[in-house]
Amino acid sequence: MRPLRAWLLRMAGMFRKAGRDRELADEPTGNLDSKNSEAVIDLLRQLHADGATICMVTHDPRYASIADRTIHLFDGHITEETVGTRMASG
Repeated sequence: MRPLRAWLLRMAGMFRKAGRDRELADEPTGNLDSKNSEAVIDLLRQLHADGATICMVTHDPRYASIADRTIHLFDGHITEETVGTRMASG
């Protein structure tokens, strides 16, 4: 990982290694302005393109919509699951 990428993800307060080629992103854009939010999402897209599995928690439907798979929760229960969208560039 390039130093700038690691710095940006740490600044977002969301990046944790979850094992080989697995990344956890807990509200990666929650405290960021729109420009930096897009930079973090671009980095997650690149990690995904490089073969990593990204598990992202978000309340932002714009970013949820780019996932290969989404799971919606309410009161700790799965209410909806969608498979088939892509982490495409946006």
